[in-house]
Amino acid sequence: DELEAQEPQARRRIEQQCDDWYGMTWEQWMHVRQANCIAQEERRRAEIEAEEASMRLKFHHLYALANEAHQKDALDCAERRRKAEERRAMDGFKVRTGLNLMEIKPSTKHQSQLLSHSNSCAIPMSQPTVPPPKMKGLRDFLRSTQK
Repeated sequence: DELEAQEPQARRRIEQQCDDWYGMTWEQWMHVRQANCIAQEERRRAEIEAEEASMRLKFHHLYALANEAHQKDALDCAERRRKAEERRAMDGFKVRTGLNLMEIKPSTKHQSQLLSHSNSCAIPMSQPTVPPPKMKGLRDFLRSTQK
């Protein structure tokens, strides 16, 4: 009973303080307080959304840069592989024929004929049947070079 009796008095005292401090009733003050809380929550949510959007933009930018670098690396790798294959083919041609295609300067009329002929003559190199002698160390190497 005492709590119920004290509750209206406490409420009146709070309402009086609201009127004295803020110039409004308790209900008006609660409404303003609720509106402020809602506005603060909306500001916080907007900040979080802006930060998430910024992070997504940074991620997409970094992903695009990484993708571009990967594609460039793949193209560079393919170009290096193609050049290495050309070099191996030229080296194989030199070994088989004793000619260096880079030193031969055919006329443009005969160039395609020479290339098609060299492709049809291409014989894969076989491994030498006699392996080179094995050396045991520096002393054997020096003896073999002095002979």
